Order: sequence, then C-alpha cells, then structure tokens
Amino acid sequence: MSTSSTQTSAVALSRRDAITLAALGAAAAALPTLALGQSGSAQAGKGASGAPSGAASLEGPQPADFARLKIGELTAVLLSDGFGKLGPIGQFFAPEATAADRDRVLTKAHHPLDVATVELNILCLQIGSERVLIDAGSGGGMGPTTGRLIDNMRAAGIAPESITGVVYTHLHGDHLAGAVRADGSQVFPNARHFIVKAEYEYWTGNPVDMRDTGLPPEARSGMVASIQKNLAAIKDKIEIVAPGDKVFPRIQIIATHGHTPGHASYMIDGGSEQLAVLGDLAHSHVLAFARPDWTIIFDVDRKQAVASRKAMFDRLSSDGTLVAAYHMPWPGLGRVAREGEGYRWDIAPTRR
Repeated sequence: MSTSSTQTSAVALSRRDAITLAALGAAAAALPTLALGQSGSAQAGKGASGAPSGAASLEGPQPADFARLKIGELTAVLLSDGFGKLGPIGQFFAPEATAADRDRVLTKAHHPLDVATVELNILCLQIGSERVLIDAGSGGGMGPTTGRLIDNMRAAGIAPESITGVVYTHLHGDHLAGAVRADGSQVFPNARHFIVKAEYEYWTGNPVDMRDTGLPPEARSGMVASIQKNLAAIKDKIEIVAPGDKVFPRIQIIATHGHTPGHASYMIDGGSEQLAVLGDLAHSHVLAFARPDWTIIFDVDRKQAVASRKAMFDRLSSDGTLVAAYHMPWPGLGRVAREGEGYRWDIAPTRR
C-alpha cells in the first residue's frame, strides 16, 4: 500500500507557532498554512473515523514500508522514512508560474490543487561487506508521519549498527537529521559519512547565502543552525568527496548542483544494470517533470537547479536507466520519459 493515500488535514500556522520543516531544511514561519500527514488517533468513546467505538474502523498505524530490490548483482532495499504534505501548493511549488498554469498541469494529471504529498524514500545497498545508505532521513523533523526509517530498517532486518556508510545527496534536514539523535549521539555509530566538498563548505561557511530561495530570513537561519549542529555531531566520521569520485566503489557521484550548491546524484553500478539516485532533482512527480523549468522555494540557485534537472532528465530519458527518487510516490522507483516539451515519471514495479 502507499502512505500517500493516507487522509490528511490542514494545520493553520502563525509566525509564533509555526512548525519547522527541518526535513526540508526550511521553516514554515511566514507561510499561512502547512498540511502534514496525520495518523489517526481515537477519541474517547469513538474510533478515529468518528464512528462509535464498537464499530470496526479502517484507520490505524501504517505497516512497515520497505521493498527489496536487485540492481544487477547488487542487493538493495528501498526504505520509507514516511511522508509529509506541503500546501498550499502555490506557496511551495513553481513560484515562476501563474496559478492558472500550475492548476492546468495538476488537473491534467488528476493531482489535487491544494496539497502535495512529499515522500521520503531511502536506498540501502549491500556492496560486498559494506552496507550503505543514500541519505539518512528526517529524524521525524517533518511531522508525525516522518521519522520512520529506523523502524522500517528493523522490519527489513537491517540494524542501524550494521550501516558502514551514509552517502548524502545534500544536507537539507530530511536527508541529514536522521543521522543524529536529539541528544547529539550518532544513529549509525559504525558509519562513515560521505559529503560532497561544495556542499560541506557551503553549509559550514559564514555567511550562508540563501537569497535565491523563497524562504523568509528566520527560516533560513533556523535551517543553517540545524544543519551545522547535525554536522558537528558526525564531524569525526565525515569524508569529503567530489563529483566524478567513486565510493565503495560502485557509487559514482554526479554533479547536479542548484537545489543546493553541492547537490549530487549518484549512479549505482550493479554490473548488468545501473540505478540512478536523484535526491532532490524533483519534488513533484507532476510539476517537476511536465515543467522542469519550474522550481521549488527551497532551491538555493534556481537557474542552476533547472539546468541540472533538464540535463539529467535528458540523459535518463535517452538511456532508460532505472531511477530511485527521494520524493517520488513510494517506493520512489521509476523511469524518466519524454512527453511533449517536458517529461513524465513512469512508475517501475519493484517485484521483478
């Protein structure tokens, strides 16, 4: 089943009581509303649906979300860290677009016009004796339906202590915060953390220039403080890498800068098959593909983000490479295809 089908309710926020979107590395402090996935909780005498307590309810906790996968000769598992919802859509997605143009694209795809589901999909790879995660999840920083990575790892038989490497696409909170507990201890105590040089230098610099984002100043400062705190907690395990490098050595780094200055995608070499890992090249399976020239308010360099997305989409649509994408509908596995002047996301089966 897909977690994106779970019913949600909008939560009105003010500047004073805004929930920080640590998972996306931003805060909703200046945004009027944020919709987050809500898990059902029964009120006294009633089920979560409002029915009398004696009546059966279809509400309840989500089952484990993991999917086993073969990439040529490599074994992998797709793991869910949960999901959140961003809304109103126009406050987060496609600031370059008119409301009419954005709604037209969404309507054509039968997508809601108010709120978008954002999945958090993480890949775990077995490469010889190494067990590697690509990104570390949110640590629950995006709301009550996030932070599920460790539970899903354990359900799949993967102990956090068995992870020997974490390779980051970038350092926004939904990719980094899951590596560090609230008390500052490391979630993956035996792992090395591989970060692209430009990404590390950007977030540890002073000042951190985020003027091209659509985020208010208080959101920017909160994001930077959170990222720097988490980096300090894993400082003794960080290894700096660069585009073109190979890690473990089946993971090749591809420069896809723009969303952040050191944002990277990865090509996994399984011998007879390859898998591209896209990170945050796309946040919407509709908008980012139909209109790759549209951005999201979290992009640090919007022009470069668009250029990187188009270049990677051109490559993937030409060679048909299988793709794992962090924010696509669970489990985030698919292919990029050309459609008109843009592209489309074609879901790939996991049971092959």
